[in-house]
Amino acid sequence: MALASLVVTIDFGLYQLRQGRKLNSPALIADAQDYLADGLSTALVAVSLVGDHLGLNLDRWAAGAVALFVFWAGGQLLWRALLDLMDEAIDRKSEREIIRLVESLQRVEKVERCLSRTAGGRFIVDLDVVLRSHSHERADRISGSLERDIKQQFPLVVMARIRAQSHRSGFPMAGLLSVP
Repeated sequence: MALASLVVTIDFGLYQLRQGRKLNSPALIADAQDYLADGLSTALVAVSLVGDHLGLNLDRWAAGAVALFVFWAGGQLLWRALLDLMDEAIDRKSEREIIRLVESLQRVEKVERCLSRTAGGRFIVDLDVVLRSHSHERADRISGSLERDIKQQFPLVVMARIRAQSHRSGFPMAGLLSVP
């Protein structure tokens, strides 16, 4: 019965780890690592008990291995938690794809600046965009549309903010338009 419980724990931990990576969920990944740590330490204890039954003294080795694994797993969880607290840029591939999407719009001349970061496995994107438009109202509409498009195309983006800069005869207009 204990062996079946061990198999279920490890299987569930591996399933949860796959789903956590697929969903980019730090909470699921951390919980999966906790299940796997429990499963591995339980497996080592079980091996030690079987070894004891066979006359092998594996207690110290098993205890050392469990201790090392627990410290390693705890260190990994601590490191990931610290990274989640720090400002970390999103991966360059995703950032380039977002810029490519924005620059594919006919009214967009170029993306002047892209600031991105992760927050708990989700993305926040802040773009300064130069538009081929003389109208502030049109720039506002384009910015709002781009913000919606980015969120639809990239489900991990929870906030996208576009600041549009309009050109008039090739010279930037004074000031940036902020779109909430």
